[in-house]
Amino acid sequence: MRLGIIGPGNIAKEFANDLKYVELEKCEVGAVLGHSYEHTKEFVDKYGGSAIKDINELVTNRPDAIYIATPHSLHYEETLFCLENNIPVLCEKPLAINEKQVSKVFIKDKEVTAIRLDPYKETADINEDNQNWPQMPMPSKFQLFKAQSGGARGQSTGGNAMQKLSPQKPTQ
Repeated sequence: MRLGIIGPGNIAKEFANDLKYVELEKCEVGAVLGHSYEHTKEFVDKYGGSAIKDINELVTNRPDAIYIATPHSLHYEETLFCLENNIPVLCEKPLAINEKQVSKVFIKDKEVTAIRLDPYKETADINEDNQNWPQMPMPSKFQLFKAQSGGARGQSTGGNAMQKLSPQKPTQ
């Protein structure tokens, strides 16, 4: 799988370096686009792929997917360009800077009512407060503990632990 990269900065370096750990399929860096061709060339020299000067060259290079790691304000435009040219996208969050832009990115027959990013917690994102639209209240650890314990503090949960003990024979 050839993965193009838009925005060869620090996070893209981590992404490119981590491709070697993908076990299901061999992954490699394809076309790389940055704001500075010299900087892009340095990235390509270290991580592989080919440096390109224009986003239109992505269509010519036909990567299997594109990883977008540019400043937030560029995500929408770059994601939309790739999707309109039938190139799948993996975009760093946020996908866009407002709801109107997000709704235009999704090709749909029905109205989008919710978006969940990483619902199975497979990434190392520790800030889970911004992964749902519309915003979902997340229970606190205390609320989860309280729900798990089944009642108020000191309230019986059934049975008497002392009665469950079997009598022990005296030792001589």
